[in-house]
Amino acid sequence: AFVHTDAVQAAGKVPVDVGAWGVDTAAFSAHKLHGPKGIGALYVRRGVRIEPLAPGGGQERRVRGGTENVPGIIAFGVAARLARERLEEDATSMRRLRDRLEEGILAAVPGSRVVGALAPRLPNTSTILFADAAGEALLIRLDLSGVAVSAGSACSSGSPEPPEALLALAIPAEEARCALRFSLSRATREAEIDAVLERLPRMVADTRAGVPALSETPS
Repeated sequence: AFVHTDAVQAAGKVPVDVGAWGVDTAAFSAHKLHGPKGIGALYVRRGVRIEPLAPGGGQERRVRGGTENVPGIIAFGVAARLARERLEEDATSMRRLRDRLEEGILAAVPGSRVVGALAPRLPNTSTILFADAAGEALLIRLDLSGVAVSAGSACSSGSPEPPEALLALAIPAEEARCALRFSLSRATREAEIDAVLERLPRMVADTRAGVPALSETPS
């Protein structure tokens, strides 16, 4: 079987070895490792043939038309080098802050649950279910208070449907609609974790009680 992996979230967070993965193709994006938006990379295993959607010249090995984004490519390369050099340090820092965030939320918010807590996972992301609190409503409250989170992947933003990834984990649709994803980076600081832990419990309680979110302001 032909195997493609979307490794966009993995690069810069965990070691990447496409040979060890045994995949035929793998996708990467610069903005996920502190590079610029608008530039990515596609690994294609030797011998794999790809049918181009927009045929072009030899500059993209005849699988894509258009002029190469040279500044973006250079910036992607620099970002990848820095991410590799800092991989262990950054992963350790993000994992420590993520675990602190999760422990604080679970202790302060009844009915909260971490998805995949015991499974091997990326060090910088955490998906948490808040029973009886709609994820979109919580997202709005957090956004109004200056905290950026997501209720699903960027690919599904604006969709009323629950995240497909959670449904694939056999999580019921109603529970999946009560999920938020918190993402950390090498720039995340203790104070930001403290701010979330300070504001979130009240927001979850207000969401469950149906209190309007218009009054949310940063503290």
